[in-house]
Amino acid sequence: MATILVTGASSGIGLSTARLLASRGHRVFGTSRRSPEAVVAKLGAQPFTFVTMDVRDPGSVAAAIAEVHRQIADELGPDQGLDVVVNNAGMGVAGALEDTSDAEALEQLDTNFLGVHRVCRAVLPDMRARGRGRIVNVGSLAGRITLPFQGFYSASKYALSAYTEALRMELRAFGVSATLIEPGDFQTGFTDARQLAAASEGSAYAPTMTKTMAVFEADELSGRSPDEVARAIARAIDVRNPRVRYTVGPLGQRLGVMLRSLMPERVFEAIFSKLYKLR
Repeated sequence: MATILVTGASSGIGLSTARLLASRGHRVFGTSRRSPEAVVAKLGAQPFTFVTMDVRDPGSVAAAIAEVHRQIADELGPDQGLDVVVNNAGMGVAGALEDTSDAEALEQLDTNFLGVHRVCRAVLPDMRARGRGRIVNVGSLAGRITLPFQGFYSASKYALSAYTEALRMELRAFGVSATLIEPGDFQTGFTDARQLAAASEGSAYAPTMTKTMAVFEADELSGRSPDEVARAIARAIDVRNPRVRYTVGPLGQRLGVMLRSLMPERVFEAIFSKLYKLR
């Protein structure tokens, strides 16, 4: 049995992952910005423990990790701690880059990138001291192929990819590993929760953005269950030596990542633009 923390566990990939890992006998803690009582009132009782955490708030992150460590010490002993952290919490901002304000861009990067960094900083001292641990960061195929009108979302996931690669190399000497899960489109509620840049209404980009976002949303809403991503995360936790990254999603999207590295950039851009109605 491992002790595992999953951030953003009140919906989508995080909820599926926390449920799956708990069903396999692990001691699982899941975070949400809402109180545990509010989450349980909405979802019903879950096979894991909810803890309040807002990854954008350093104080909230520190308090949540302290509470998780307290519960682990009470249940398993003072020499125990978190074995695995799944950094899944995230959000999306859509809109043309020109229409995206500093505040909107910062919220995107603060949640998806710096939020992961805050959690890692909070848990790594204990993992290093015990000489073991595993960080699993949930990125996106959008961190391999840039999405128009979701440029800051892609930027946050590109940054997370670089961060995970560096973290992996830095931690190796301490017995702690880091790996990246890169999902494509799945039915997670992400579509409904995505925020639109305030300046998008009436924007010069609006006609094209409307057509392009309709393609993205159709792919998301028709996607497979996030349980598939949860199984990929579980595999990355179970293997002895996890790979740097695991891609999971529709075959066409995963092939797109491969083709980008093989095709001339202008050819790929032309195909991608036609596919997403940018012309």
